[in-house]
Amino acid sequence: MPADFTDNDAPATKRKSWKRPALVFLALFAAWIGGMLLYDEKLEPFEDLIPPASRNTDARTNGYLFLKERYFNLPNWKLPKNWNDMVHGRIPMDEALLAQHRAGRGNAAADLATAVAMPDWEVPVVLPPLVSEPRAWMVNLCRGLATEAIFAQRNGDFAAALDILRHVHLAAGRQLECGGDFMTFWIALTIQSFAAELCCDMLEHGGYNESRQNAMAQLWDSEPAAAAAWKNVLRWQRSLLEWQLKHLLSDAPYEDYEDDSSGRLGRFFIKQNATLNRYHRRLRSLMRTAFQPFLSLRDAEAAGLAEMDKPVGKWSRWADPNWRGLVTLQDLNPLVKVSKTVRKALFVPRAMKVRLALQRWRQEHPDHWPATLEELVPQYLPAIPADPWTGKPLSWDEPSRTIYAAGSDWKSELPTASPLQRWQVGETTSPGLRMEIPAVAGTAP
Repeated sequence: MPADFTDNDAPATKRKSWKRPALVFLALFAAWIGGMLLYDEKLEPFEDLIPPASRNTDARTNGYLFLKERYFNLPNWKLPKNWNDMVHGRIPMDEALLAQHRAGRGNAAADLATAVAMPDWEVPVVLPPLVSEPRAWMVNLCRGLATEAIFAQRNGDFAAALDILRHVHLAAGRQLECGGDFMTFWIALTIQSFAAELCCDMLEHGGYNESRQNAMAQLWDSEPAAAAAWKNVLRWQRSLLEWQLKHLLSDAPYEDYEDDSSGRLGRFFIKQNATLNRYHRRLRSLMRTAFQPFLSLRDAEAAGLAEMDKPVGKWSRWADPNWRGLVTLQDLNPLVKVSKTVRKALFVPRAMKVRLALQRWRQEHPDHWPATLEELVPQYLPAIPADPWTGKPLSWDEPSRTIYAAGSDWKSELPTASPLQRWQVGETTSPGLRMEIPAVAGTAP
């Protein structure tokens, strides 16, 4: 044995023998992790998902902007506690209340008539939505006009009430067909409900009048372009998601947008292109199924109306390089739910067609109600309108005098009316339109 060799030299040589492979392994592992974090997919074409560009911002020819200039600061008018009693005819209408209601509204009926006659009706959409302008004024304006129409018909001025009904209905159609974001669509559905309630109220308290009947039938004869409008909503949602991703990847988070994962570490786990590609595919499936009827909820979900699975757990999600993108995609689930409910935009006009046909049927059968809607065909109704959810004929319950549809749960169940609901009853899971409002015990009908 050499003189300079010691017992401690052998273990040192063995320890050095595994350091180099370990360092190589760690370097390769780090390179793999870095590649996983830095790699992103190629963004697939999405020209079909780009929302329409703004066309007309001139208030002289854009009906929406014409009204906005005059009523943007319109306050919300709160209904008095005894409003339902006045509407149902149980107590007289309060003229002082009408004067208070009209304060600050100018000539709203004439302005709405001017607006709906303009060549364009376009609602500007602004991103980010958190700084978008409030648009509840449009709802307040049409709610107020519907209220004024009720006062008019209670005073026997059915011509004025019918004129307001016509313009409110036209405003709902213009609002729906102009395209825009979800708020634009929601406002259109709300105004459509005002028109339906007002129409039913006129049928109930105005007696039968052939001329008015025909005028109201013309309003509901055509259906709104709801499917095209909803596709525009989905296109704007794509723009919103893109803005959210850019915000999450930026170094200067938007001050009013709260997000607990927008720190530097969270940004490493967002793959913008991969997230957008997946989102685009989901949006296209929602566009394909827009207002398409299905026999069951299972069929609807199989066609693309199923919600996304929840992302992986809090700790295991770090194994996915796009886990933050998957969390962002969860914003699509409420949109999937709404895609099932917005079919009410077609239920309302179809139910109103049946409502008007029943009104005519009752002129020849004043003491009866039809056992089935087939009794209306073909003399009063060419065919029973289809349920927007199932494609089957709308349902009819003779004891409760209610037309109803399956709704967003695809269960054909008779809707239950809440005390605050008048003609339109139930929720989006079981929407209905009733022909009579039951009288309150101890009061006049």
